[in-house]
Amino acid sequence: MTRGWPLRLYLLASYGLALLAPLILRKRLARGKETAGSVRAKRGLDLPPRPRGRLIWIHAVGLGEVMSLRGLIDFMAADDPKAHFLVTSSTKASAAVFARNLPPRTTHHFLPIDAPPYRGRFLDHFQPNLCVWAEQDLWPGFVSDLAKRRIPQAVIAARMNAASFRKHQKARGLYANLYQAMALITAQDQRTADHLQMLGGTGEVAVTGSLKPSAPALHCEAAELTAVRQGIGDRFVWAVAPAHPADQTVAVEAHERLCAHQPDALLIIAPRFPDRAQGAYPRRSKGKCPGQPIRHGFAIPTANLA
Repeated sequence: MTRGWPLRLYLLASYGLALLAPLILRKRLARGKETAGSVRAKRGLDLPPRPRGRLIWIHAVGLGEVMSLRGLIDFMAADDPKAHFLVTSSTKASAAVFARNLPPRTTHHFLPIDAPPYRGRFLDHFQPNLCVWAEQDLWPGFVSDLAKRRIPQAVIAARMNAASFRKHQKARGLYANLYQAMALITAQDQRTADHLQMLGGTGEVAVTGSLKPSAPALHCEAAELTAVRQGIGDRFVWAVAPAHPADQTVAVEAHERLCAHQPDALLIIAPRFPDRAQGAYPRRSKGKCPGQPIRHGFAIPTANLA
């Protein structure tokens, strides 16, 4: 792996990040963005036991990206029945939901901060046989250390819009080194494939589409699902998921027009960031929904938004 001056500068700066990390994590903990457990995990502590045999490490940043990995893991597990899988992510929501939907032979852990002592502890402990970077999260220090250890790496289902590409271009030398370290790169669309090659990806970038359609259905309680279906009955239902704040506003306005023709229609809004649902709920419902977001159990509203 080539390490040009942008990458060498990043690696040098990452030593300073190790000094700042405890302060950064404490502030995030105070704001509710971390838990005591995730703070320790992001410092490379409280690592779960490494399973025996071949270990495939897959990283994705957030909830949607992590959940989309389940179909890929099922496919790889069927191809190699002795393989085990370590999935890392960075957000509380991704850890909580993925823990309820773990594929067989799979462990979840938070990705440590990309600083030498933290990533060193992580890699020394797990010693993965393969690292797969999913969609858009790529950490230079980890990529460099994995390359030094001769651990093969891949980027799969990459996605990069025009705005993200412009940002990446400002550090083209850095990303050229990172992408050249990959044994395989695939993209969700041709635009992303072109962007990756312009940033220095070597060889062909295959366009394979999104991982999300291959993911199995989420785990749910069968009795609750039956009750929800019975409660909804034959009402017309549509959903906005995942919904950003701007999406919620547009959806509510569209639903009000729909209800002029179909009064019992039901709109279900699933916020993009579950931990922000409490604050968004009164705004999106405009007083027409139950007073609390549904977290445990369920309630089918008689009004037409949920």
